[in-house]
Amino acid sequence: MDLRRGKRAKGDNATRMNWHGRSTELRWKTMSVAEVSKLPLREKLQIMEAIWQDLRERADEVDVPLEQRRLLDARRERVTAGNSRLLDWDEAKLMIGKK
Repeated sequence: MDLRRGKRAKGDNATRMNWHGRSTELRWKTMSVAEVSKLPLREKLQIMEAIWQDLRERADEVDVPLEQRRLLDARRERVTAGNSRLLDWDEAKLMIGKK
């Protein structure tokens, strides 16, 4: 399975992915939450990155409920009109910490 493309070759039970320029091979099997929690942090991050990449590539397949779409559109309009501004993550953490 190519995590970047979501394809698996016949008989292929290993996945190759690029993790910050490094080639890594992962063995896929069904895992419980307890088993996942025992994985080294590096492997968890690799799996998480592969999942996010797959979700990014398939974002157009997600049906956003009408109410959420309206909310997002309204927020986008406020930013475009200059009535709201976007925060980077560091700014957001500071604001959250002050509450």
